[in-house]
Amino acid sequence: MSERDWITWHDHYDTPGSSLSRHAPDLLTTICDWFEQDGFERIHLDSDGHYGVGVHRYTGPPRPLEPGVRMFTFL
Repeated sequence: MSERDWITWHDHYDTPGSSLSRHAPDLLTTICDWFEQDGFERIHLDSDGHYGVGVHRYTGPPRPLEPGVRMFTFL
């Protein structure tokens, strides 16, 4: 991973397995915090009450990707 790497993520409110909810707890800012604690800078965050969309850019030192490590799981 290098400083040129960007992550764009989204989630839909109130769907099964969603991390976002219009009711407590809403994890939108928590997800941002997780990225920011791991060396990512918040570029954009938007929510319209149905979707949450975030864009983060990695600003930390280059890190090699570890073979066999899963970064994401899509449901």
